Amino acid sequence: MGSIWFETKKSLEGSDWDKYDGEFFLAEYKSVKEGKKSKEDVIKEVLQRVRNHEPDKGTTIEQFYMKQFKSFK
Repeated sequence: MGSIWFETKKSLEGSDWDKYDGEFFLAEYKSVKEGKKSKEDVIKEVLQRVRNHEPDKGTTIEQFYMKQFKSFK
């Protein structure tokens, strides 16, 4: 996602798009490209965040959003 966002931002006008960098893992992508972290390190860190996200600790982000989606039906 970071790679795709990095390339996408090149074609976008304005700086308002920077606010989405976190959601598209741009910092993690840059860390790997700069050799500061390995892909495996980033995967482990992101999975840890996914497993411990608020507001429903212990569920995955997918489970959280699927529960939310089903409540709209």
